[in-house]
Amino acid sequence: MKKILLIDDDADLVAVNEKRLTDAGFSVISAYDGEKGKEMARSEAPDAIILDVMMTTPDEGFDVARSLRNDARTKHTPIIMLTGINVSEFQLPKALGDYDKDSTWNPVDVFLNKPVSADTLLKKLDEIL
Repeated sequence: MKKILLIDDDADLVAVNEKRLTDAGFSVISAYDGEKGKEMARSEAPDAIILDVMMTTPDEGFDVARSLRNDARTKHTPIIMLTGINVSEFQLPKALGDYDKDSTWNPVDVFLNKPVSADTLLKKLDEIL
């Protein structure tokens, strides 16, 4: 059974995604902020991570992704990043439409806008696993 780590500060979204993923046969662990998520990624060795962008800060997810990629224990763990950020509200360095696989700013495997359907999320997980 593949283990998925959800890192998101939205408890309702975590609960929905936990249900989606467990129904699809995954084992799921969750963290509600980036620091706890990094700890769990390093100690629990998930098969993939689903990571929110905006948590404690508007761009915390990007910092988490870069930190995980710079750690030998997690640098090869696939990451799906989810976001519902409206770029006009948050002065981010790039427009979100520009984000994709990016080895410097956004080193994730998949970048998806919220809300994301269960089918899309599961399809992307299958692709990266």
